[in-house]
Amino acid sequence: MRNKIFLFTFLVSTFFLWSCDDDDSPGQDLPEACFEVSATTVKAGEEVTFTNCSKNAAIYAWSFGDGTFSTETEPVHTYTEGGSYTVTLLSGSDTNTDGDLTTDDVVDAATETITVEPVVKSAELTIVDGTSWTQENSTLAVVEGAKVDLYNSQSSFDGGKPDFTVTSDENGKVVFNDLETNQYFMVVTKDGLSNIKDNFVIMGVFQNQGEIDGAPFQPGNPKPGDFRLGDLNGDGIISNDDKANYGVLDYKGELIVREIVIGK
Repeated sequence: MRNKIFLFTFLVSTFFLWSCDDDDSPGQDLPEACFEVSATTVKAGEEVTFTNCSKNAAIYAWSFGDGTFSTETEPVHTYTEGGSYTVTLLSGSDTNTDGDLTTDDVVDAATETITVEPVVKSAELTIVDGTSWTQENSTLAVVEGAKVDLYNSQSSFDGGKPDFTVTSDENGKVVFNDLETNQYFMVVTKDGLSNIKDNFVIMGVFQNQGEIDGAPFQPGNPKPGDFRLGDLNGDGIISNDDKANYGVLDYKGELIVREIVIGK
């Protein structure tokens, strides 16, 4: 592979000199390198498709500008990091029939610049099962396959059309990228579990009596292991005024790292 990379670099730097030898092959249709791209500005992680429009060429060598290469006719490539990358295509004829472009072959080159915008991680959530709490083990189990829906407005929530949906992985992780600054309505569900219980937002699980004593008053004489409900209006009392059909993810341009407890 190292020899191929060296050869490719040598070809790119000297193909203009080789074109001076075109007169040595009278009547030969010289290669014309040409390609189009699906987009010249993409996000990191998005695929870029290259359409080959070269003429009089049988084999190709691509350099994507990020240290990777391809000999496919029409490759698909994914950039993993933001930046500006120069893509170079060598198109040629395998005149010495060795299966590769070499200094003995006739080649032409074409280039294009791809701008890759970095992905900005907006929120990293961990979904945990509040019903898994026990006195012997207070560490809540992570939930794989929980669906997290974000709504960017009351109208989208009322219409039941989430603007973003992500499912938690085997570690209970959910990541949202490139969110716009906004206060999103959030609903998390998995097999009858939800971040909403009896129209109250679940904010956590009481670990001990001290947490209960220091929390806003809620009816029902809660005990360790019960859900800590959200005091949405901030009056220090959990009442009907705190009922909601959704949680809130308030994105202000900085990464949010949170644990989301779901239960029933």
